[in-house]
Amino acid sequence: MLKKTLEKLLKRLSNKQRYFIDSSILLEIILKQNAASNCRSFLNSTKAGNKICVVSNSVLGEVVCVLLFNEMGLSNSSIIAAFEAIFELTKDFAFVTIDKETIEIERKIREKEGDWLQQMDLLNLASAIRHDSIAFVTLDPDFSEYTGKKFRIKIINPRESK
Repeated sequence: MLKKTLEKLLKRLSNKQRYFIDSSILLEIILKQNAASNCRSFLNSTKAGNKICVVSNSVLGEVVCVLLFNEMGLSNSSIIAAFEAIFELTKDFAFVTIDKETIEIERKIREKEGDWLQQMDLLNLASAIRHDSIAFVTLDPDFSEYTGKKFRIKIINPRESK
């Protein structure tokens, strides 16, 4: 029974266009920053048709680190509210993990490109590539159309979406 359920899930996911969601998108919404409505609109737009948002354990880890360590002074109730927001935002996402192949892709990107991207950015980009995403959705200004063309993945910034 578990095998059949897994096969159905894999078939459903394989038929969808994958949009890899960066931590900057989730943090923008949770922290109610300037582009929060653009980010939420983008996520809502992916619910229709043959699309699915994808997030990795590294993205969720980065969100948690930022919320717990960079946003010092959060009360316990605020931390619980943040985790509830993370769950609500990602409940319909596909979840992928970092594996050896992802690490190898990240290493190759760093060898080829140098260290112009931060470690977590490289890992998230590698994860998006590894899991056949058609787009990497981020607010990070280090990513550009050039980056996307170079790595054959569309870069979408909801702040710049029309």
